[in-house]
Amino acid sequence: MTPADRREQITRAAIQTFSRLGIGSSTHAQVAEHARVAIPTVFLYLPNRQVLIDTVLQEVDRYLSTMVETVAARHDGAANKLLAIVNTFAQLFDSETDADYVRIFLDWGAIDRDDTWPQYMDFQDRILATFELIVRDGQDRGEISKSVNSVWAAHVIMGSANMIAQMKFRNRHSQDITNFVSALVHGALLDT
Repeated sequence: MTPADRREQITRAAIQTFSRLGIGSSTHAQVAEHARVAIPTVFLYLPNRQVLIDTVLQEVDRYLSTMVETVAARHDGAANKLLAIVNTFAQLFDSETDADYVRIFLDWGAIDRDDTWPQYMDFQDRILATFELIVRDGQDRGEISKSVNSVWAAHVIMGSANMIAQMKFRNRHSQDITNFVSALVHGALLDT
């Protein structure tokens, strides 16, 4: 196996481990077990705990940021873009691999830890800026009232991730989640 392939294997195993055990509890030994490699092999690629954490969080950031950018680029209109992004996020739970990224994202944003919070704030600020830009573009095109606060709308939409996750984990019907997402996005874009 090439070093690049081994790094990818270990990163995938780390994501699975962090998804199941959490950021605070995952260790190099557990990653090695998931990857089916020796513990020293994990340390070769991820030499300390902070590098392990950073690698996983950078991959979650990349994955979710790419999803937001890709989905937004495929749709026209502010409301349609935001609906598509949030609905795509909800659908990530339908695949175990995608759900791993979402579980880590939820864990990452739930605890103000010195070793993870600055990265989370950077990630969140970039996603919020994307949502704000979509809202402002919609305002410039006359799709959304100028009185809608783009910062508040972005925060409402970003904050919906936790509720969508709870609905998915509680096995709510997919149509209920779709209706919730629609009401939430349209409510965030209402004239205030």
